[in-house]
Amino acid sequence: MNNIQKKVLSDIKIILNKNWKKTQKLKEICKILKDNFEHFDWVGFYLAVPDKKELHLGPFVGEPTDHKIIAYGQGICGQAAMTQKTFIVPDVSKESNYLACSVKVRSEIVVPIIKENQFVGELDIDSHQINAFSESVQQFLELISSLIAELLVPEKEVLIERKTDEKLLQKYKIMSEQAAQAPNSASLQERLGDLCLELGYREEALFRYKKAVELGAEKVLDKIKENFKEVKLEDIAVGKQLPFNELIEEAIKYPFIKKGYLTVFVGALVFAFLSVIPLVGGLLLYFVGYPYLLAYMFKILQSTEAGRNVLPEWPEFTDWWESIYRPFFLFDAASLSASIPLIIFFLIFVLFPGALSVVLILIGILIFGLYFPIALISAAINENFFSPFNYPLLIKSVSIIKTKIY
Repeated sequence: MNNIQKKVLSDIKIILNKNWKKTQKLKEICKILKDNFEHFDWVGFYLAVPDKKELHLGPFVGEPTDHKIIAYGQGICGQAAMTQKTFIVPDVSKESNYLACSVKVRSEIVVPIIKENQFVGELDIDSHQINAFSESVQQFLELISSLIAELLVPEKEVLIERKTDEKLLQKYKIMSEQAAQAPNSASLQERLGDLCLELGYREEALFRYKKAVELGAEKVLDKIKENFKEVKLEDIAVGKQLPFNELIEEAIKYPFIKKGYLTVFVGALVFAFLSVIPLVGGLLLYFVGYPYLLAYMFKILQSTEAGRNVLPEWPEFTDWWESIYRPFFLFDAASLSASIPLIIFFLIFVLFPGALSVVLILIGILIFGLYFPIALISAAINENFFSPFNYPLLIKSVSIIKTKIY
């Protein structure tokens, strides 16, 4: 084993020990192989779906391919799946059972991945050079495949993992829409970057992390340093988050246009109807109705802060946490932050009843009324549970809001 192979083997072992999702690890392994061997022009994995006797394209690095699903026995990859043996094609132009991916490809190697005596996938590498894969390269790649086998799952777990990936993709779709509605939320950009890493979307993950840093989340530099060692941190500009009081004037305007009034009217009727139904109606209101209404209100605040003058789409039920319950708990955080003075004054009233205590409770109610709307908008814009508790900034914002907004 030469020095390059030793280094690559060490790097891959480090990747395998990271607390990453399988697709992210496989993608990074592809990148490591392609970057360190100049004659590796396409590196990717095909994952076995034994119940269908098919290979499904997994993470890869290189030009896009049309061969996303390959039947067992079809092409070099399919032959490797059938025989569970490594195939080397020194010159693809002389191979009759070859699926052409690119006119540039001259040679190919396919290494099966076996786990617990079961074929679970394969490593596929194309080269633009003829006879690019020697016996020593084959042995090295077979060693790599034996290590990667620990990542892949037996047949009975394939369906479970596929459903998990679908949920993550749905979550990605929802969070991408939220990021478009709240482009100045460093917290949301950071969380979306985390999700992109989990899905193996490294380029977008880096973009989201950089965006979060530009919005003032300097701590995200640590994630860039850990996951993107090739990026120079000194080249990333650390910005300052836009002052909340500069965002609030637009965010506080409710866009009552087109169907805005109709939305409120129909919503009021539905809630009135549910409120008169004993127990079931109350449970529906509390666990579904109120969270859904609050989620839509958050989308309105985020949409108007971003400068849009139309009502946003209704929240989807595909991801209950991100779409419905996260806004609900953000609302609770805003309520708690505004209620703290009132809670303190109430405790004073209980311990030391009297006229002064009553006055303090009235002051607490007044503080709640002034502070709560600002805390709520802060939670919606920043998508952060702690932003409503930034009292110095939000109190300053209350004092400078123009009277015309109210």
